[in-house]
Parts: sequence; structure tokens; C-alpha cells
Amino acid sequence: THGETTTGLLQPMQGIGELCHTGGHDCLLLLDCVSTLGGCQTFLDKWGVDAAWSCGQKGLGAVPGIAPITFSARAMARMKARKEKRNATALDMTKWFGYLCGNNGKGAADSHKYFTTAPVNLYYALRAALVLICREGLANVWARHAEAAASLWDGLEQIGLQVLIPNRALREPTCTAVMMP
Repeated sequence: THGETTTGLLQPMQGIGELCHTGGHDCLLLLDCVSTLGGCQTFLDKWGVDAAWSCGQKGLGAVPGIAPITFSARAMARMKARKEKRNATALDMTKWFGYLCGNNGKGAADSHKYFTTAPVNLYYALRAALVLICREGLANVWARHAEAAASLWDGLEQIGLQVLIPNRALREPTCTAVMMP
């Protein structure tokens, strides 16, 4: 979990992907970015993240009901090579690759196998939120969230409340846990 909402901890991710991919481990790094994507620095490729997911309504500023998800080439290859296939269509990402990309994720759009109704209105809402982020600039969005969080933390301290995570560098700028007196 990149940002632990129950504690407000921002997990430092540097080096974790390398650890997962070297030394004979060969495991996949999965990262929950539900409360951080769009709200603070998130470098999935740089960190070696193989699968990450989020939601529309938090850091991205869209609407609830849509869950952006991404997979590395390693994760996609691992799913496609799985010997046991999933029975549940909604949970089988290889079916989603085929639906979204056609030809089982290889790109031939005319080979779609229709198994769901896409939430088109949610796609448009997510697109609109991403357009706003692009207009402001991602670095500016991150800075705005960091400034708002610092202002909140300062205000909480001024009224005698304590933030659960004492080290500001480890605090999630998009979610703050406060110790109640």
C-alpha cells in the first residue's frame, strides 16, 4: 500500500521493486495507490511496480465507480502464462485485455469478445479529471496537495492535536490520521 489511509503513512517505495525482481525472488510487486495516485509523487515504472490500481474519486478528482489499473509487461506475461484459468470473468484480467485491446491484448480491435457493458460515463469523467490535471501540470498538482497537507498539519498542531505519523516525510499528503485527545 503506497498510502495507508488508516494511519496516513506514505510508504517509501524506492528499492522495493528491485528487491522483488532480483536475487532469485522473481515476485511481482503489487501496489495499492487508491489514496495517492494524482495526489503525490507516484513513479510506478521507476519503482518497478508490476501492478497498481487506484480509484477515480480521490487524488485524481474524478467520480467514484472507476478503478484505473495498470500492469507491467512482466505481470501481463505472468497472467497469460497461468496454467489454471480463472472461472470468474470479471476477475480474469486476460479477458479484460482481450476486451479492451482485442486479440487477447495484442491489438486487433475487430476481435473483441463482448462480456460487459463499459461504464462510458465514468470513462468520460475520468478523462475530464485527467485533462484538468494535465492543464495544471502534474508537478503543480502534487505541490498543491503537499501545501494543503502542510497547512492542515500546522493548523492541527496549533490547536493542540497530534498527527499519528510524527515524521512529515512519511506522511501521506492526501490523507491525515489525527490522534484524538
